[in-house]
Amino acid sequence: PVDMITTSEIAVSITIEDHSRLNSMIKELKRLGEVNVHPDQTIICLVGDLSNDSKGLIAKVSQSMSGIPLRMLSYGASKSNLCILIDSINKKEALNHIDQCFFSTRAYA
Repeated sequence: PVDMITTSEIAVSITIEDHSRLNSMIKELKRLGEVNVHPDQTIICLVGDLSNDSKGLIAKVSQSMSGIPLRMLSYGASKSNLCILIDSINKKEALNHIDQCFFSTRAYA
């Protein structure tokens, strides 16, 4: 199954956890257009009641992670989650920045 999906005028981006069918997926998708694969990515999800206090949420998250390249952002239709895709090498740093931004701690060593 697909974990995360975003779209733009010229691209569709998806993430999957199970790579067992990756080659067959690539083959199918290549019939529709160019396919790029970026391994070693991490999804970080902010989950909660984001509908009432979501004004400026994406800006706050982006600012807290200003030194970390964001690969994808996906704001759920249910307005209860915001998913961010980053390079796995930046996972601990990103979690610390988000934690510090929202909870004022530094929990991930």
